[in-house]
Amino acid sequence: MDSMFSGKKEKDKWKDQSNDARRVAAEVRSSLSIQNVSIKANCVYRQSEMALHEARLKGMTDDQIDKLFQDVMKDRNVTGKQLEQNCSTIRRDIKIQLIAQFKRTEQTHAKNGPLDLCAMMQMLKDGKNNNFVEVMEKVRVTLQSETVSWIERFANVGGARLLEDVMTRLIEILEQIQAGDRQYSESFEDEIITAFYDTVQGTRSFINSWPGIKATFTNDSKLSHRLIQCLYVSLARQDQSDLNDGLCFQIIKLLSVICFLDEGEDDDAEYIELSGHTMLMRDLTEVGKERNVPRFTCITKCLIHKRSDIVKCGINVINVLLSKAGDSPDTAWMVRMHYRSEFMRSGMREAIPYVEKMCEESEAVANAYKGFEAERRSDYEDFVGRYENLKGCYESLDDCIEMVRRRVNGDSGCENALLSIMQHLLLIGDDRHAMISYYRLIESCISEVVFGDVGCDPDFEKRFVFETSVNNMLGQLDDSAGAEVSAHMNKRLEQITLAKQEALVKQLKYYEKLEDFKKEAEALRQHIGDPSKPLPERTVCTLPPPEVYASLPKVIGGPLELPPSPGIARVTGGPPPPLPGGVRGPPRPSPPPSTGLRRP
Repeated sequence: MDSMFSGKKEKDKWKDQSNDARRVAAEVRSSLSIQNVSIKANCVYRQSEMALHEARLKGMTDDQIDKLFQDVMKDRNVTGKQLEQNCSTIRRDIKIQLIAQFKRTEQTHAKNGPLDLCAMMQMLKDGKNNNFVEVMEKVRVTLQSETVSWIERFANVGGARLLEDVMTRLIEILEQIQAGDRQYSESFEDEIITAFYDTVQGTRSFINSWPGIKATFTNDSKLSHRLIQCLYVSLARQDQSDLNDGLCFQIIKLLSVICFLDEGEDDDAEYIELSGHTMLMRDLTEVGKERNVPRFTCITKCLIHKRSDIVKCGINVINVLLSKAGDSPDTAWMVRMHYRSEFMRSGMREAIPYVEKMCEESEAVANAYKGFEAERRSDYEDFVGRYENLKGCYESLDDCIEMVRRRVNGDSGCENALLSIMQHLLLIGDDRHAMISYYRLIESCISEVVFGDVGCDPDFEKRFVFETSVNNMLGQLDDSAGAEVSAHMNKRLEQITLAKQEALVKQLKYYEKLEDFKKEAEALRQHIGDPSKPLPERTVCTLPPPEVYASLPKVIGGPLELPPSPGIARVTGGPPPPLPGGVRGPPRPSPPPSTGLRRP
């Protein structure tokens, strides 16, 4: 009896549960039906609202449509000539469709604000989330697709600084991996590089709008500082992969964009607090000090990369840095020579053979390097022109010696070196021909030291190596000087002899003309004494006056002028020239090619 009652109770229990399940299912179906009806109602409402909006647009004038269309294009980051072209070429009906579509997407974007994205990046910064790839991919896609107004809201809630903070976190992880930290796997390193790749691309899209420029180009911005740090880390990897090379390319390309933006030269210049050139130079200097390396090392290392596009971008960064150096056109070439010399000391001199080889394989690299070489030679001509001006301003030996003495006095640290040079000059013998040869050789060496490397300082680490004996070189100079003096004297003698012969011919013609005047004067006297005698014919003289021949060479007297110094073997290297200044003068011919001297 108890068992029968228990079985019946169990059946009632299952029956109640089944009824509850049916009731819940009915409620769910009812709820879903209500939601579907609500969704459909919302869709119908939005469609009707869009139709009404399009109807209002069709009733507007062309000027009103153009104004709305310009606002839409500006929010899509289309400005300048491209905006004017779109306004003039796109049809009215297409403009109305684009405006209506923008209205629909704007309502969607209003629901997906930048706060959620910034919250996810904040978790990456704080270490509460290590899913860098997923988050930063979403950041990249969002920044590449959103409107300017959305990016402005993103910047206002601190998006720019969060991008810098995420870069800092990624750099710390990469440096820990390179230091041998085993808590990170090799696959995780690839994920970090991928996340950094997305971060750089998203940052590039961010600064491609005026809100991004306004938030990035400020005095307290660390964007280029983080990019330079990551470039060092990327270039330091021993196992260079395609993924790492892609990150390196994105960084150096973004640095070239940052360097190009400047005040007063762009449509968005009003939003720039600190120019890209100034910011990049500042951060290159700071990172160089932190790593105890020359500040341009990361740029020059890109010049020896296996990928030609990275080499081209490296040269572009150098060209932009040099082109924007100096505020005054009269002194800009001096600043460019100073920066160019610093690039050479930072590794560019060793990279030039590789770059020249890369020019044969890539036209883009060749064009970029051609621009670098053209500006370098132009600055070299300005530098040589200054030497020509100095020759005209300081013709006195005493003035030049006094000027050099004043420049090296004090804290320059050059006084002992100059004193040693002067003491060595005192050891030259008194023989006239030997003295001339010595000073010609020394003058040629100094000229090659100062003008040897076109447009930059010479390599201070190298020393001179004479391939031939100095005594033989001096003997050749002495012999060539004597031969040139003899040839010069023979040529002068020929000129004098020819001038003398011409003078004798002219003298004979003047004598003959004097005889004609004498006969005319005698006939005039006879006519005055006896008027019946006829007047003589008038004597006409067509000979030039004597002063025309004053420019003829001297026949006798006066010292002979020595010929110019012969060509001396080219020397390169040596101490740096002083920082130039002054007015640009005419260019000086390039030094003769190397024949007797070489570098080790």
